[in-house]
Amino acid sequence: MTSRASLAFAIALIGTTVTFAQDGIKPKTAPQVFADARDLMNAGSLEVAADVLKDFLGLNPTAQDYLDVEAKYGPTTFLKLRTVPRWYDDPKRNAAFKTDVIEKIVTASIAANETLLKNPNRIAKFIRNLSGPPEEYLYAIAELKRSGDAVVTQLMESLRLDNEPEQRAAVLRAITELGPEIVPGVLAAAQGMADEFKLMTLTALAHRPDFIQLAVNTDSNALPYLWYLSALPKNDPNPLRDFATKKLQALYAVAFERRTAEEELTRFARPLYERKAKFAAIDSANSRVKLWSWDAASNLVKSQDVSRSFAEEEFGLKYLRWAIERNASYEPATDLFLAFSTSRAVERVRFSDLAANDANAFKLLAVAPPSTLVRLLDQAISENNTALALGLVQSLGDKADRSAGTVELTAGGGTRPPVLVKALDYPDPRVQIAAALALLNIPKAQHGAHARIVDVLKRAIAPDAASGSSQGKALVADPNSVRGDQVAGLLRTIGYQVELLGTGRQLAQRIDRSSDFDLVLVDRHIVNPLLVDLIPMLRGDANSARRPLMIVASPDARSQLGLETILARIAALIATTETVDIELPAIPPVDRRKAIDEIERDRKQLVDLRDNRLRELYDLRLARLQRLLASANIKQDELLRRRLDLRLAQLTMAALVAEYELTDKSAPRMMRDFNQLTDLIHRQTDLDHSVENVDTEALVKLLQQLERVLTPPLQKNFDRIRAGMDDEALALPRDAVVDPTTQALLRRIAAAYPGVSVIREPYSRVGFEDDVAAAMPNAAQRPRDPAE
Repeated sequence: MTSRASLAFAIALIGTTVTFAQDGIKPKTAPQVFADARDLMNAGSLEVAADVLKDFLGLNPTAQDYLDVEAKYGPTTFLKLRTVPRWYDDPKRNAAFKTDVIEKIVTASIAANETLLKNPNRIAKFIRNLSGPPEEYLYAIAELKRSGDAVVTQLMESLRLDNEPEQRAAVLRAITELGPEIVPGVLAAAQGMADEFKLMTLTALAHRPDFIQLAVNTDSNALPYLWYLSALPKNDPNPLRDFATKKLQALYAVAFERRTAEEELTRFARPLYERKAKFAAIDSANSRVKLWSWDAASNLVKSQDVSRSFAEEEFGLKYLRWAIERNASYEPATDLFLAFSTSRAVERVRFSDLAANDANAFKLLAVAPPSTLVRLLDQAISENNTALALGLVQSLGDKADRSAGTVELTAGGGTRPPVLVKALDYPDPRVQIAAALALLNIPKAQHGAHARIVDVLKRAIAPDAASGSSQGKALVADPNSVRGDQVAGLLRTIGYQVELLGTGRQLAQRIDRSSDFDLVLVDRHIVNPLLVDLIPMLRGDANSARRPLMIVASPDARSQLGLETILARIAALIATTETVDIELPAIPPVDRRKAIDEIERDRKQLVDLRDNRLRELYDLRLARLQRLLASANIKQDELLRRRLDLRLAQLTMAALVAEYELTDKSAPRMMRDFNQLTDLIHRQTDLDHSVENVDTEALVKLLQQLERVLTPPLQKNFDRIRAGMDDEALALPRDAVVDPTTQALLRRIAAAYPGVSVIREPYSRVGFEDDVAAAMPNAAQRPRDPAE
């Protein structure tokens, strides 16, 4: 559709959106007005569509109106309005429209679903209609499906309280046919209700065609409960046990006889312990799970929104309790129960003292036999499970059991070091300190590790207590001070204290003095020793082995940031910190009473005014950028001056374009000049070499000073503006990077050691902050409390 035809189509539709009675014309309903807006959106007339959406909202649509629209166009119709990036060219007007109109429409649509689809009276009506004629049953099922898992509580209450056989049979049939989202709630109800209802519910679930597929997700998996029921005592007839046994025999065939309930329940719990389990009712974006449980006080099944970790612990420990209930002497279940509860408790208290912060978890360890704790600690050390190791060491220290701190004799006549002595060399300082204190607490322990205990405690008290409130501490090793300062400056902007060291030996000596750091960054050009020798040294040291090690793959050809890349960042910083208040007038909505020529004339006047305001802002920012460049005292020949005249103007405009999201329509003169400058830079290739080999050390230091004053809100705005300045479109030269052979070599070296990653030389927080976060996937590796 041509632009003229599009405009004609939009004008035609404008005339159809009148919502009041005129000359006997029946006013349009809210769903009809929304249909007009959809047609305009499909035609590409987003600005006019936005005005029609305002009309839609102005009609105060009822909850039923929203549901009627969703029934016609799909359940995500209103949510999709959020995905339209730009309704108006003016950014402020566009943002206001999204907040004042789109969000109100979306919120109202969600409320409509809550009000009608999840209305208890509506759900109760359709549950009662399940026992009606076939056509009434089918309609009720369709409507209950629209309500999702909101039907579960009333559905199960109807099964429990309604004594009519036809109604119960209809409810049980509905359980087999409603959507999979009801299964977690129905399964939770089955575990809480009386035995006769448990049997009814489980039988219905077993007849679902997707019964096996449901077992993929923990909260919809009925198999653990069936295994638990199959192992009920056999001295009396029990329909639940018989049903569970027959169902499992049908599913597992001959393998059923070779398996036990305690083995299977422990097997189901292990993925939850290892954080590998899946959930059906999960909000992946926020890592929240809808957890269903039976409320014995009200005899109702209810849901609550919990963290993924809480849900994993709830299901995992329940399965393990069932396994222990069936066989109290089954060691894998008791071991996993202790490991699961201890490691999660230590994570909850942020690796602090378990006895002081989680008394219940510590009491559980207190009643466990010391031999079990010693065995589990030995396993935790070999598996590098810091949370479990710390909790077990604290418990063994409280018990002061000599077996944990005394040298053992092996069957061959040799000796084996006690497990607490092994913990002194564990690659995490918290475990080391806890082990040292535990050994000191054991009377007359014969371990021969007194020197190591003194060394651990000496290192623990070495750091300065006044570490402030920073996110953590990082050690940076780089023989190039300028490059090292640049990395250190970026680390400080994301909340780290930084110590800069020039050689591998200085880094090793610093690590040997104290373990008060959270992260180590080493440039690949490190010397004395070289990188290939330094990595195994750091991974073998107990103070640094557990800390993430990042190898900075800096280029050979250039050790400092390119001139034009620095200028682009400074231009974005100027745009971020600009204090002169120049207000850009918003483009008003189309006045439908005016002729098209008049509308275009008004728009041109407004666009000219916006262009003039932007030109004023551009002149101020360009002057500031020129002053900052002059303060760096960079030597400029004729070619470099010509290049910088073009580049400074282009980068200043690029920052304006990114900040205000300018287009050819909203700022035609500014965009014309910007495109002409960019085209000129592309064509004048004879000037490309003028910016090479320019000494930018002073400019880099100036850039770091400017970046340090950014507050978190300003930093967010800076990142947005800089990300909007497309380096490729601006013809900014790419800085030298590590060649593929060198990259491959570094990655091969890093792959041989745990916790080692390779990153490109960072020039900005964009990307670098993500690299730092990715280097710490384990909660035990994240920065510790400064007071620790």
